[in-house]
Amino acid sequence: MRIEALRRPNDQYQQQLQRGEIGNLAFLKAGFYQQRLFGDPYCCLARKRHPSVGPGFSL
Repeated sequence: MRIEALRRPNDQYQQQLQRGEIGNLAFLKAGFYQQRLFGDPYCCLARKRHPSVGPGFSL
């Protein structure tokens, strides 16, 4: 699995939202209907005994 997070310039959000390239953005108020469906905390996943993790995760 690969997850990638990208930061895009604020002036491009409206066009990208209209094209369906990005999702919910709270600061785009006029002309866009938005509804929060659910909240999800961050999580981290790794296989058991992965060499980069060591004995466990920490903050």
